[in-house]
Amino acid sequence: MEDQKMQETFTSCYFRDVDWAKYDEVSLTGGEPLLDVPRTARIIGAIRTLNPYCKIWLYTNGTKLQIETARFLKMVGLSGITVSLHTRLDPVILAAVATMMSLRFLANKKEFTGWEIFCDQYEVPYRIWKMDDCYDMEPEDRFILKR
Repeated sequence: MEDQKMQETFTSCYFRDVDWAKYDEVSLTGGEPLLDVPRTARIIGAIRTLNPYCKIWLYTNGTKLQIETARFLKMVGLSGITVSLHTRLDPVILAAVATMMSLRFLANKKEFTGWEIFCDQYEVPYRIWKMDDCYDMEPEDRFILKR
């Protein structure tokens, strides 16, 4: 039921049907966007071309995050990465990413335990969340991009 409620907030469309220029911030999520880095890079590059001033964020669970990938995505226009702390992550990779672009964490209280020192050292903002938070966010447009 929760998944269906979330799915109903998305509009299915083609990339070309979205007026990307009107957004101050765009977040790419998935599935997992790092499973298809070339496609993700094309989307980031296209958004950046259409809107050179918006912040483009990538939401990931971090399992496929590599320093080279982050560097490449920054080069094509990515502003920052939001990592959900649901899996074991490499703090060395996260530290490298934090020095090259904005990095944010989303976690529940249990998952965040132990990351406070890292966040302080690298000035990484974080948000402790619960699933109910997903439904009372400020209004936003949500799209599922057709291939």
